[in-house]
Amino acid sequence: MIEAYRDFWKNYFNFKGRTTREEFWWVVLINVIIDVVLGIIGLTGFVSTTLQGYAIEDSAPVMASLPLAAVIVFLVYNLAVLIPELSMAFRRLKDTGLSLWWFSIVIAYAVLRRVGFVLWFDSVAGITVNLLAFLVGLSIIVIAVQPSGKFNQEN
Repeated sequence: MIEAYRDFWKNYFNFKGRTTREEFWWVVLINVIIDVVLGIIGLTGFVSTTLQGYAIEDSAPVMASLPLAAVIVFLVYNLAVLIPELSMAFRRLKDTGLSLWWFSIVIAYAVLRRVGFVLWFDSVAGITVNLLAFLVGLSIIVIAVQPSGKFNQEN
């Protein structure tokens, strides 16, 4: 698991080679855990100060800075993993044997996911973009769980 995550960062700009299912899913699991932890920290701070009837800036300095810091770290982390996630997905597509035109779906997901986070609080646009990101993400999951060489053209 740790080795897969280390390789994820070592292959930051590597769009050559292949990524196995195991390597792909270990990295996805670690990234989801990091996102969830940062999201919970940020959301907990915002919710607790809101339930107490205080604005974030009126609450105790630690409570006010913790959710903001978590959101900033969340955003920086998600920007930092953008390129390695794209390169890993590209290598995974090659491993399954799919045409690299499918990579456009991965790019669409990356854009929709980040735009969806920004628009989260805008009810109609946020829901629409996040729903699209979810549907595109499902298609990526279906592709990513396929065994190596599943879509290779046999002549």
